[in-house]
Amino acid sequence: MTTVMGYASEAGCGRLPADDTPEAMAEALLAELDCWEQGGRDPRAIAARWQHIFHCEEHLREMFGIVRG
Repeated sequence: MTTVMGYASEAGCGRLPADDTPEAMAEALLAELDCWEQGGRDPRAIAARWQHIFHCEEHLREMFGIVRG
């Protein structure tokens, strides 16, 4: 990932706006909403893909050097 929101550009996980403008953000949000409404997103698959990365427990383990036993 090259950006904080890079996960959103991974297939099946979301989308990023084409430009850094309010109009482009609104367009991306509307397209994403439509995708969800049409069944184009699988929340379980998205959670399974990213939960281990974004879960605070994993960050705390990394910060404090805690190794799972």
